Amino acid sequence: MLRRLPEPAKDLLRSLANPRGAMLARKIRKRKADRLARNDVYQPEPRVSLMIQSFNHRDHVPDIVAGLRRTAAEEIIVCEDGSIDGSLQAWTDLLDRPNDFVVRSNDLHELRAYDRAMTLARGEIVCLLQDDDIPPEDTSWYDHSVALFERYPKLVMIGGCIGFSGLETCTAISDEHPYAPGDITSVYGETPDYATEDGIPFMFVEGINVGPVFIRKKPFLEIGGFDMSYSPVGWPAIHFDIEMSLRVWREGGQVGWFPMPFAQRGMPGTKSFGHLQKRLDQLQRNAAKLHESFDDLLPTISEQVARANATLVQRK
Repeated sequence: MLRRLPEPAKDLLRSLANPRGAMLARKIRKRKADRLARNDVYQPEPRVSLMIQSFNHRDHVPDIVAGLRRTAAEEIIVCEDGSIDGSLQAWTDLLDRPNDFVVRSNDLHELRAYDRAMTLARGEIVCLLQDDDIPPEDTSWYDHSVALFERYPKLVMIGGCIGFSGLETCTAISDEHPYAPGDITSVYGETPDYATEDGIPFMFVEGINVGPVFIRKKPFLEIGGFDMSYSPVGWPAIHFDIEMSLRVWREGGQVGWFPMPFAQRGMPGTKSFGHLQKRLDQLQRNAAKLHESFDDLLPTISEQVARANATLVQRK
């Protein structure tokens, strides 16, 4: 007695009998065979997850992927936030390994895009990157950062661009500096004043800015993660990185600065899209929030920073 095929099986046979369905099946078989031949292995517990905020810098994608592939990071997560220039396809063409992920959102901006990606990341350490920063050929930016976390167990964040010593802010535009009202002006020099015993230029600082920024995920989430109040949906979260830094110190962690020679390329975000005044308003609003939250705590935080730096080797 012949048994009647279940409907899903009938659908499969019909699709394979269709020329387009048969062609698709051959492509899928080839893709699976290619992946098996490469012997890629899914890592359920990667050490490091690299997270890139992507918004309309398609031409940068190949250089960014190549730079990240040179590192030992096991996981790459792209926060593709509604690009219209073909960035999504560019990322998916190149990110073809088991621990490669693309999170698609619709112009939520960096804070919420990173927050969503953070819930997906399995790394003990995550690194926040931006699509207008190109990784250098040398991977010491990655290798030294991971080593610094191993050396300093209280270290929660490492910034790779600028270190800030306090919350001095610009109040008016002048010819003497390029700042706008609300910008933090208490910037450390071009290189740290200290180094580790084996010569890594590094120092503890009150604040850092994105990006790159390496974060030890577990303690960061335990102190509350990203503060969403620093950004309305779809707008830049100016100074959210400094807020994170000061909150880490307040909660007993440490923040460090290790300059990383990324090449900055591309258009300056919100300024280029006709919303300069919105950005300036956000800048002053968030600067006021920082002062309200941390002015009283800053002397204590600066003392913590000085004690931590006393354990390093002075370079200057």
